[in-house]
Amino acid sequence: MEVPELAKKLKLITKNRRQIFYRGIITNGKLKECKLIRQVSECPQIVEICIDNKYQFIHLDYLKEMQPSKKELEDYRQLDVIL
Repeated sequence: MEVPELAKKLKLITKNRRQIFYRGIITNGKLKECKLIRQVSECPQIVEICIDNKYQFIHLDYLKEMQPSKKELEDYRQLDVIL
């Protein structure tokens, strides 16, 4: 399965939010875009993501919880424009 199709199937992206985000220890609590690499076939609740060329495994439910609200996403995009 292609990664964009997988992201849709896993409900990580929506029509309003086309990126996947991570916020945790790797990014010092800051919101950061990440890339979905794959779903682990032996354990479908685990996915592999890439953040700043660093590959990590994470539980799917935890990654879903990290996705920003509409307001957080707007703030993130404004900050990105400023920088």
